[in-house]
Amino acid sequence: MGRSYRDLGLAVLIIGGFSRKPAVILLGASLVAISMVALLLSKLSIRDLVYERKITSPFAFFGDQVELEVKIKNNKPLPVDVVCLDEVDNTWRFEKKDLEPHYLPYRAILANEVHLGGYETVNRKFTLTCEKRGVFAFGPATMRSQDPLGLYRSSTEVAEKDTIIVYPKVLPINDQGLQDLYPFGKNPKASWVYQDPLFLKTMRPYQPQDPLKYVDWKATARTGQLQSRVFDMAFGHRVMLCVNFTTVKNPWDAVDTSLFEVLVTAASSMAYRLVSQGFSVGLVSNGISVDRQGYHFVAECSPGNGEQGLKNLLSCLAGLGYYTFEHLSTAADRAWASHGGAYKVILTASFNPEFRELLRSPQARKDSLLVVVGDAGETDLASLPADLDYPGPVLYASLKGGWEHAGEIKLSRVS
Repeated sequence: MGRSYRDLGLAVLIIGGFSRKPAVILLGASLVAISMVALLLSKLSIRDLVYERKITSPFAFFGDQVELEVKIKNNKPLPVDVVCLDEVDNTWRFEKKDLEPHYLPYRAILANEVHLGGYETVNRKFTLTCEKRGVFAFGPATMRSQDPLGLYRSSTEVAEKDTIIVYPKVLPINDQGLQDLYPFGKNPKASWVYQDPLFLKTMRPYQPQDPLKYVDWKATARTGQLQSRVFDMAFGHRVMLCVNFTTVKNPWDAVDTSLFEVLVTAASSMAYRLVSQGFSVGLVSNGISVDRQGYHFVAECSPGNGEQGLKNLLSCLAGLGYYTFEHLSTAADRAWASHGGAYKVILTASFNPEFRELLRSPQARKDSLLVVVGDAGETDLASLPADLDYPGPVLYASLKGGWEHAGEIKLSRVS
């Protein structure tokens, strides 16, 4: 509109010049002058504006509430009207605030219109409920302003993004009747009967019961005293969750998203339980996850313990999309080659040919436990193939009512 106003003034100015009428020339000059002043005010209005957002925590669990604070500053004496358009995921629900549509179907626009006086700051706070797991980005944002006459609009981009990772739902595990089944039960004990020679834990003075093959002769020569190598347990405190995220028998069928979330909930709940008992828990799967920067990767992580290990595993599960990239056997072979000493807990909701081939592999049949996951109230024996060839223990993990309404994960022995 400002350009049309300016062009009109130039046209009137030219006409007044040819007709030699001072009044017309004055009118044209006034229109051009007003247009130039409006353009200058428009450029000044967008300068020295600061848009900041703050999220109470970059991590949250499913069902938690987080607070989003938006701060808009005007660092100049000129008062302005500003519209701030912040890009958010359309899964968030803002109380008493409607989101505007975005050209991407999974994104939306959070619009905030404020009037800022000279050197004024406006804060707005929103309480958000985490109703879906995932990696959610806030930003980028666009700030728009205009001159007092509304002739020219100016805008600027705020490229900074903030990200929050919402962990999957974590449920308590009911393992009554499985007190003797490693690694579940009330007090699972790691065994030192078998030691893994690939994982050296420490060195100590030789003791009479130590095998001579464990004597470190270089350390003995260096210290002048017999030294024995002490190795880590064969699997002991390391557990690998091997999750088959294929939910359908045929690859051309649609993904069962509800069953997929049941698998994610079961995996996150077991990881939380095992880490709280002192295990180092890792993940191998055929799923695809996404990190904070938006890069996609095969959902797997090395065994880790404590808060940081659990955070890495839950973040990997949080970013999972509803698709698989490769056969689980390919990812499992790669992980077992690196972490062959870990005890394996295999989770699945379907028995497609590729997964049954994995169960027949020597690595899957040794030091492993098969957990069939479902949302039925009782043990769903119909989901097990009649010719299942697996020598290890088989459990059924039930999330009665589905992952959204289940209050616990009930583990029961199948074989």
